[in-house]
Amino acid sequence: MHAAILPSNLVSGDTSSEATLKTVQGWIKECTSEHSKCNEKLKEQTALPPRVIDIGLIDDEGTVKLVETAENEKGTYICLSHCWGTAVIPIRTTLSNITSHKEGILLSALPRTFQDALNFVRRLGLRYIWIDSLCIVQDDNDDWLLHAKSMANIYQYAHLTLAATWAEDGTVGCYSSTSTYDATLLSAENIDPSPIYYRRMLPHWWDRTTRIASYSHNSSDYPLLSRAWVFQERILSPRILHFGKGELLWECMENYTCECTSSIRTFTNHPKAEHAALLHNSSNAEISKGWRQLVAWYSKLSITYASDRLPALMGIAEPMLAASPSRIIGGCWEPFLIYDILWSSSGWASESGKTDSKSTAPTWSWMSTPYMLRYEFQNNANVLLQATLEDIQIDQTKGIDDGFKWWALLSLSVRMIPVKLGENLSHSSSRWITPDVLSEGRHLRWFTEPDYRYWEEGPRYLKEDDRLFCVWMARFSEHVDFGLVIRCVDEKESLYERVGSVSHDLHYKLGETIEAYGKMTRITLV
Repeated sequence: MHAAILPSNLVSGDTSSEATLKTVQGWIKECTSEHSKCNEKLKEQTALPPRVIDIGLIDDEGTVKLVETAENEKGTYICLSHCWGTAVIPIRTTLSNITSHKEGILLSALPRTFQDALNFVRRLGLRYIWIDSLCIVQDDNDDWLLHAKSMANIYQYAHLTLAATWAEDGTVGCYSSTSTYDATLLSAENIDPSPIYYRRMLPHWWDRTTRIASYSHNSSDYPLLSRAWVFQERILSPRILHFGKGELLWECMENYTCECTSSIRTFTNHPKAEHAALLHNSSNAEISKGWRQLVAWYSKLSITYASDRLPALMGIAEPMLAASPSRIIGGCWEPFLIYDILWSSSGWASESGKTDSKSTAPTWSWMSTPYMLRYEFQNNANVLLQATLEDIQIDQTKGIDDGFKWWALLSLSVRMIPVKLGENLSHSSSRWITPDVLSEGRHLRWFTEPDYRYWEEGPRYLKEDDRLFCVWMARFSEHVDFGLVIRCVDEKESLYERVGSVSHDLHYKLGETIEAYGKMTRITLV
């Protein structure tokens, strides 16, 4: 670890202190009065979510109530973003207890994180808070789907979102108190009379050298930020207050700051601000580029159920679809779908790397891989396509609504050649493929990024007699060839499924070889 000397504020280390509350009130005042993007949807009092926790009804027995709001009932509310955890399941509203929750919930029955959040809302002088586990009936699929579709509005119209960012579950709480970052007076003679202090650097998710932040943050300091469902909560909320270990941090659509850097440094180029700017006067191609960037960040986050990968992005997609009317098909942007399928896996998975026994997405979709993924290009203009998307056959039975479709077959005109995997299918050496042609009297070898662990037993395990092909899809920035590795699943119908990708500079002759020996063929990717 390298030492760093940066100007900073003194912090108390106690995020429940009155001094910290005054800092937050200052951030809120500045944001609500000066930030046009943050207040675009909050110019007037907004409609409350279908259910909220009413903390203005705390009685002498220390209870709060779950309230079902009237249609278009107006009010100001705060959201809570938190880790559910696995060791202790937080209190939940179910079909069996919703009536009792409307009658009253004992504060003592709530986990520490919920108690701290309710306390902070009251200190801000507000009345309503929305907490997912309490405001959604967890064992009612219709109620869950209703809220999944309205998640964008719930967070977009919240006055503030409180994030228990440092807490791995509900038992930890929002507030923290630590002396780890206490400052020590630096004694020296014959220097400026202003006192100088030094202390340990507080953890942040921005790079202290480049001052660039990322949505993908896997750190024990901020476990909440590693969760996929939190991704849309973070993007959609006009303003978020993060409870960290030792200080509070602030994100809104125009600024990022924290207690230790407030009034000293600003970070206006952080991803939340950039995404808010993207939704204003951007071209369709820029929206498509922004979607791919979000997908790449999102793929690095953890999610419990693979079937939730698209629902957990629905809220983010809605305002992007409003800015660039289209459809999301298999997690890809329809007008630029041919570009969106040019993804590669990173070879690292936040989960097992194995596919589900039940397919949740077509193989060409990034949603089909358990791995983190990347795009090796940014702008469509830097891509010279070698394949043509001829037709999209949408399965109307596998969709959420008109804007989101799970499944489709892609009809492509491509140039491809047969290839063989490495000799040992039971080992990762099978990541090398060899085309069935000679180049200057020798066999070429291309390195494959697998979409999943196809060398392990599973629903899409590759067998020795499987017929594999390499398809030349595109050339990036005139010096990198990109291809897909596909398996024939029905020769008569020309059906193929994607199993991996290949990306090499021109020295490896991927495009040159396929162009010389392959013939243009019409295939269907499933």
